[in-house]
Amino acid sequence: MLAVLISDVDLSKNDLLRIPEPLYKVSSLKHLNLSDNQISELSLLIGNDLQLSRKKH
Repeated sequence: MLAVLISDVDLSKNDLLRIPEPLYKVSSLKHLNLSDNQISELSLLIGNDLQLSRKKH
């Protein structure tokens, strides 16, 4: 089986209402761009070890 490690995802400007649930399981994810969406809350599926930071442009 081929393992794919995803470290960067850009979902900006997609009018998302929530973070897609499969992204919560991507343990290799380091950078996630969700700017310019309609997300107003985070799911309880987010793990306790998640480190969030806000990058200013």
